[in-house]
Amino acid sequence: MESKMSSIRSLEMKTYDLDQLPLDELSSTLQDHLSKFYGHVEVSVVDCPDLSKEPFNLAGSGLGGKTALADIGGVPYLMPVPYHPAPIYSFVNLGKRMGFQDAHLMGAACVPFQITGSIAEFMPNISYSIDETGKTLVNHGSYYSEMVDDKKYIMRPLASDCTNTLANVFISENKPSKVIKIVASKRVDKRGESLTVAIRDILRIAYPEKAISMGGMFLVRKGKIYIHVMPNDFSKTPCDTEEKANEWLNFFEASAPIVGLVTLHSKDPGFNLRDEHTHCIGKGEGGHYHHDTTPDTIEYEAYLNIAQQIVRVDQPVVGNEMLKVKSKAGNH
Repeated sequence: MESKMSSIRSLEMKTYDLDQLPLDELSSTLQDHLSKFYGHVEVSVVDCPDLSKEPFNLAGSGLGGKTALADIGGVPYLMPVPYHPAPIYSFVNLGKRMGFQDAHLMGAACVPFQITGSIAEFMPNISYSIDETGKTLVNHGSYYSEMVDDKKYIMRPLASDCTNTLANVFISENKPSKVIKIVASKRVDKRGESLTVAIRDILRIAYPEKAISMGGMFLVRKGKIYIHVMPNDFSKTPCDTEEKANEWLNFFEASAPIVGLVTLHSKDPGFNLRDEHTHCIGKGEGGHYHHDTTPDTIEYEAYLNIAQQIVRVDQPVVGNEMLKVKSKAGNH
């Protein structure tokens, strides 16, 4: 069901029409440049597999039809100190305002802690449709990672269409379509670059005058990745430096198989965007994705589509990236 909280907050929504490039061209560009990061790379344009099936198990099956990338709220509502009253947003309400009768929304967010009772990393993964009677049918596949003590977290399902404070989601009409498939393994770039940051930077370099946004998912088939999970309560002191933010966060390794829900932008049209944000869902593991930790064995399989529009909701007055949080390993 759609959350009863879904209409609590109706905020300013700004839109921006993105540059559209043929998937064949993007595929060729990514093939050429990702080979500098990975020993084996295959980028192609394929029919999107059914993402609701194994091994992906998402709430929606496709990435096609009308597409958009929504940036909701932002880091300034969380850091250096939390904003009160905390904003509450509804993904289903947002999709309807954007004109989506049927939609799949997935990405990275903060949980609605008014519902969960604590803050946590949220992996929104929701599809909905409106039947002939006008009733909204929602399929919930979302999870969140909640710390249970200083060294341990637990993954919990969340049957709510609400989020809080910040969110970045790729939205599609959940239709079959052509997508870009990326198979990348054996990372040769030793800087610890993440797959998604690499893709973002390739688009920036290859198309400096164009605004290109992409979303979708990747599956880590082999290897391990580095993630963080927020504590279950706000920091008692302001997180106004990178060092303080790192001390507040909790860092872990997570093992394959694990699915990443991806959003990224090559360019910001003045919206204070979060230019890359990926959260992961695994078998009892998950959180905010940083990079892999096993360069010799890592193996990704990604399916991405290009967004047609940016939707900016409740843009903070100050910049979205108040600070750049790096992993304790010193990587991106």
